[in-house]
Amino acid sequence: MQLLLLLLLLLHLHLHLHATHSAHIPEYKALLSAKSLIDDPQSALSSWNATTNHCTWTGVTCSDTTHRHVTSLDLSGLNLSGTLSPDLAHLRFLSNLTVASNELSGPIPPQLSSLSTLRYLNLSNNIFNGTFPTELASLKNLQVLDLYNNNMTGELPLTVVEMPNIRHLHLGGNYFTGQIPTHIPQGLGKNGRLKTLDLSSNKLTGSLPPDLCSGNKLETLIALGNFLFGPIPESLGKCQSLSRIRMGENFFNGSIPKGLLDLPALTQVELQDNYLVGEFPETNSMSVNLGQISLSNNMLSGSLPSSVGNFSSVQKLLLDGNRFSGPIPPQIGRLQQLSKIDFSHNKFSGPIAPEISQCKLLTFVDLSRNDLSGQIPNEITGMRILNYLNLSKNHLIGSIPASIATMQSLTSVDFSYNNLSGLVPGTGQFSYFNYTSFLGNPDLCGPYLGACKDGVANGTHQAHEKGPLSASLKLLLVIGLLICSIAFAVAAIIKARSLKKASESRAWKLTAFQRLDFTVDDVLDSLKEDNIIGKGGAGIVYKGSMPNAEQVAVKRLPAMSRGSSHDHGFNAEIQTLGRIRHRHIVRLLGFCSNHETNLLLLLLLLLLLHLHLHLHATHSAHIPEYKALLSAKSLIDDPQSALSSWNATTNHCTWTGVTCSDTTHRHVTSLDLSGLNLSGTLSPDLAHLRFLSNLTVASNELSGPIPPQLSSLSTLRYLNLSNNIFNGTFPTELASLKNLQVLDLYNNNMTGELPLTVVEMPNIRHLHLGGCREKASGDEQGIFP
Repeated sequence: MQLLLLLLLLLHLHLHLHATHSAHIPEYKALLSAKSLIDDPQSALSSWNATTNHCTWTGVTCSDTTHRHVTSLDLSGLNLSGTLSPDLAHLRFLSNLTVASNELSGPIPPQLSSLSTLRYLNLSNNIFNGTFPTELASLKNLQVLDLYNNNMTGELPLTVVEMPNIRHLHLGGNYFTGQIPTHIPQGLGKNGRLKTLDLSSNKLTGSLPPDLCSGNKLETLIALGNFLFGPIPESLGKCQSLSRIRMGENFFNGSIPKGLLDLPALTQVELQDNYLVGEFPETNSMSVNLGQISLSNNMLSGSLPSSVGNFSSVQKLLLDGNRFSGPIPPQIGRLQQLSKIDFSHNKFSGPIAPEISQCKLLTFVDLSRNDLSGQIPNEITGMRILNYLNLSKNHLIGSIPASIATMQSLTSVDFSYNNLSGLVPGTGQFSYFNYTSFLGNPDLCGPYLGACKDGVANGTHQAHEKGPLSASLKLLLVIGLLICSIAFAVAAIIKARSLKKASESRAWKLTAFQRLDFTVDDVLDSLKEDNIIGKGGAGIVYKGSMPNAEQVAVKRLPAMSRGSSHDHGFNAEIQTLGRIRHRHIVRLLGFCSNHETNLLLLLLLLLLLHLHLHLHATHSAHIPEYKALLSAKSLIDDPQSALSSWNATTNHCTWTGVTCSDTTHRHVTSLDLSGLNLSGTLSPDLAHLRFLSNLTVASNELSGPIPPQLSSLSTLRYLNLSNNIFNGTFPTELASLKNLQVLDLYNNNMTGELPLTVVEMPNIRHLHLGGCREKASGDEQGIFP
C-alpha cells in the first residue's frame, strides 16, 4: 500500500512538472521575464520592451522574419548582474546562449535542460555558484560548455562527459572537487568527438582517464593547477590530433609518454612542476610545429639527446630544476627559432656548446647552477638581440671575452661564482652592470672588484721561477726594480691625469629646452631594467616618473666611440630638434650626455598621442561594414561552413554571429564567432566596425598577431580572444581603448612584454591574461608590471 502511494505521488509530481513546462509562454515574454531578474546599470537592454519586435532587441538573433524564433542570445560583456531566469527555457529554438563576462550570480537554472537544440552554452567569467545541474546532461546536441572562472562548487559533474556531441569542455577556474575516475562508462573522450578539455585551477584529485583521445579528435588538454597524480596516459603519445597539452602544477609521476614529442600537430607542451622521472624523450622525426617545451621542476635525468635539434620551430625550451647531466649537445644550434633557453639548476657538464650562438633569435639564456667548465665561448657575441645571460655557479675558467661589451641588447648578466680571472671589461654595456654579477671569482679584477693581483692579466697566470741568485744577478735585479719603480711612478702620474680627464668627460650634463622640475639624477634613476618599455637597434626606451609626477620617456642612444673628440653633429642636430613645436612631432624636453652616452627626454603623453593620431589618420577612410565583414571572412578558414550566410546578397545584420543596433542604421554592435572551429587570422578591417561594443572569437583556432588597428574601435567594451593560438606581442595601441571593460586573452601563444599602459585603462574590470606563453612556467623578469 505504501509503495502504491509513493508511485502515485511521483506520478503526480511528474504530471505537475510536465504541465508547468508544456504551456509555453511567448518568446518575447520569456525574454522580458529574464530582464526582470537582471540589474542593468548601463541600460544595455533598454531596447527590450513590448512595443518593439523582440528580434531587434540587443543581443537577440532570430531565425527569419516569418517565424521570428530566437536562435541566439548573446548578452556578453554588458555589465549585467542578477540571476539567470528559468523562463529562458521557453526559447525552444535557441542554439546559442552566451552571458559571458558579466556579474551574474546564483545557481544555473536546471530548466535549461529542456533546450534540446542548444549547441553553445557560455556562462564564463561570472560569479555563478552552487553545484552543476545534472539535468543539463540531457542536452544531447551541446557542443560547447564553458563555465570557466565562476564560483561553482561540489563534485565534478561526471554526467557531462557522457554528452555525445561535446567537443569543447571548459570547467577551469572553479572550485570543483572530487576525483576523475580511471574509467567512466561511455565517459570522458569516449564519444570520439572531444576536441578541447579544460579542467584547470580546480581542486581535482585522481588520475587522468586513459581514453581521452578516443576517436583521435582531442586537440587541447588543459589540467593546470590541480592535485592530479599517477602517470600520464601512454595513449596520449599516440594522439595524432593533439595540439596543446598543459598539465603543469600537479603531482604526475612516471615518465613522459613515448611518442608524445613526435606528434605532428603538437605546438605546446607544459608539464612543469610535477614529479616526472626518466630521460628526455628521443625523437625520430623533425617537429615543425612544436613551439614550447616546458619540463621545469621535475626529476628528469640522463643526458640531453642529439635529437633535441629536431625541434626546428621551438621558441622556448625550459628544462630548469631537473637532474639532467652530460654535455649540452651541439645540435642545439639547429634551433633557429629559439628565443628562450633555461637549463639552470641541473648537472650539465663539459664546455658551453659554442653552437648555441647559431640561435640568432635568443633573448634569454640561463645555464646557471650546473657543472659546466672551460671558457666562455667568444661566439656568444653573435646573438645580437640577447637580453639576459646567466652563467653563474658553474666551473668556468679564463677571462670574460671583451667582445661581450659590444652587445648593446644585453641588459642583465651574471658570471658570479665561477673560476674566472682577468680584467672585467669596463666599456659598453658593462659600464651599467652591478658588481654582484662578478662576485665569487677571486681572480677577477676591475671596477668595484679591486686592482688585479700580481701575475694575473687577462685571465692567465704568469709562472715564477725560484732558485738561488748570484750577487751580480741580485744587483741587476735591484737596478731593474729601481728603473721599473721610476717608470711606474711616471705611468701612475699620467694615468691619474687621464682618469681625472675621463671622470670629467663621464660627468653627466643636462641640456633642457624648456623649464624642467627635475634633475639629471632623477633621469638616471629611471634607467632600470624594470622601467624598460621598448628596445631596438636605435637604443633602449625607459619610462621615468619624475618627482613632480611627470611621465617622461628616456631613450638611451647607442654609446659613442670612447675617446671620440667630436659628436658628428649630434649636439647641433638635437639643439635644432629641441626648438621644433608641431602637433605631430614628439616634443623633446632635453637631453643628457656624458660624452659616451646620450639620453633623449621625450614627453611620454605626446609620444602616445602621436601614435594615436597616426593610426587615426590611417583608418579615417572607412569602408562599409558589410565589406569589412566580408574582408574578415576572406582571411578565415571555415571547415564547417558556419559563415555560409555571409554573402553580399543578404542583409549583413542577419549573418551568423552579427548583431546590429536597429533596422534603420544597421550598425554592427556585436560580433560573436565563438566556438565555430574557425582558423586563419583576424582581419585589420574589423576596425571599420565603428560602433562595435563586443568582439568575441573565443574557442577557435585563429592565429597570427592581434591587429593593432582594433585600437580605433572607441566604443569597444568587450574583447574576448581566449582559447585560440594568437601569437606575437600585445599591440601597445590597444591601451587607447578607454571604454574597454573586459580583455580576455586567456590560453593563447602571446609572447613579449606586456605594456604597462594596459593596466591604466580606466574602465577595465576583467583582465584575463593567463595561459599565454609569456607567463607559463616563470618567464624572465620585466614581462609583467
